[in-house]
Amino acid sequence: VKLVAVTLGKDGSYIANAKGGKRVPGFESNVVDTTGAGDVYIAGIMDSYYCKQKSKQESMKDAAVVAALKTMQTGPRFSMDREKLEEMRTMYIS
Repeated sequence: VKLVAVTLGKDGSYIANAKGGKRVPGFESNVVDTTGAGDVYIAGIMDSYYCKQKSKQESMKDAAVVAALKTMQTGPRFSMDREKLEEMRTMYIS
């Protein structure tokens, strides 16, 4: 196993590889429905860490923002608003 990611809901997430692990706090959002948030989080990790080659910590932050956006929508489908994503990411990373 090259990478392990554990979601902790509102308490954030933990990610580890052979070099060690990191924990990142959660991102506050107006939760409507948590359906699919974990799946979206994992997709965010995969995109950021493997495709964009970002650090574990940056990847976790990216994934947390995407998952928080998902919780603001109802149902299992996710419609991403890139403008809102960048706005939330800027707030989270600041």
